[in-house]
Amino acid sequence: MIKRLTSTHIPAPLGSYAAATQIGSVLFTSGQLPLSPESKAVPEGIIAQTKQVMTNLNHILVDNGTSFDHVAKTTVYINDLKLLASFDQVYRTYFHDGYPARTAVLVSELPAQALLEVDMVAEVPED
Repeated sequence: MIKRLTSTHIPAPLGSYAAATQIGSVLFTSGQLPLSPESKAVPEGIIAQTKQVMTNLNHILVDNGTSFDHVAKTTVYINDLKLLASFDQVYRTYFHDGYPARTAVLVSELPAQALLEVDMVAEVPED
């Protein structure tokens, strides 16, 4: 059975999709933009945007019984490959037991004039 999940700590989706879905012990997040839950604003710069995306993803993970330690795969959508190194400086600080598999995809444009969007696949450990 597919569970459709959300988090009260992130902005509401911008379209017709769930913040995350879960099948068995596998959690799939939707791509998260660097939107502030309070203001819906996008911060300036790749460092601040990466921190906001990772904060939003952390809320989804924790609110649904998992953490960055259980992330198996990420996909980053970024609109300038020159920003990838700065993104990675922030991204790597969230993983303490090794890094998940990752794909980086160059895109021409993202909603809200964001520089990046990230989605994740994670295990939800049994209690």
